[in-house]
Amino acid sequence: MKFYNFDLLAYPHVPREAPRTPVPSSYFDPVKGATNYAEHLDEMAYCEELGFDGVVFNEHHYSAYGTMPSPNLIAAALSQRTQRVKIGVLGNILPLRNHPVRVAEEYAMIDCLSNGRLIAGFVRGIPPEYIWYNVNPAESRGRFEEAYDLIMTAWTQPVWSHEGKFFKLRDCAIWPRPLQQPHPPVWIAARSAESIEWCVQRKLPCAQVYQTTDQIEDTFG
Repeated sequence: MKFYNFDLLAYPHVPREAPRTPVPSSYFDPVKGATNYAEHLDEMAYCEELGFDGVVFNEHHYSAYGTMPSPNLIAAALSQRTQRVKIGVLGNILPLRNHPVRVAEEYAMIDCLSNGRLIAGFVRGIPPEYIWYNVNPAESRGRFEEAYDLIMTAWTQPVWSHEGKFFKLRDCAIWPRPLQQPHPPVWIAARSAESIEWCVQRKLPCAQVYQTTDQIEDTFG
């Protein structure tokens, strides 16, 4: 059994009377925010001293609930503060990205910076984030699955082209390549039966959150 610390990087200084979604950015104090980032990074680094196997965090937008619109930046910073713990990004919201190649490149950089400690996570995100980014939620699954396949190709093929419904590329070769070969371990956060079945077909770990043991058993049953 392995133990990972999950951190949402929540911003704790929003009053109870503040609107919930979206929380106006006027409630964000940059000075307190900078301190909050520093404290969370200190805590993540301390997890290594405590013996945790890894540290995991995710991506959220327009919310004090999780102040990590770019979890890759946190991963890069943590890679220079630690030597042993795995760094899990759970994960990049693929349907909201303009191009998944950028995700493949950034994850490869983080894997090199961390000396091969990255866990590359991918998620579909939550409905409000599609509204905020003006992405059609009906395209979520298709965009996610095509982006995932494209990233796997980018990591494993020296030169490649892609002709899909959402993305089209010709004669591409990403630099750098991930240190872990053929690619970093992949984790997927999913709740729906369709997404879990998709993970099973690809033999991918499926992270479960905010569900009881009985709910998880029903989903996997």
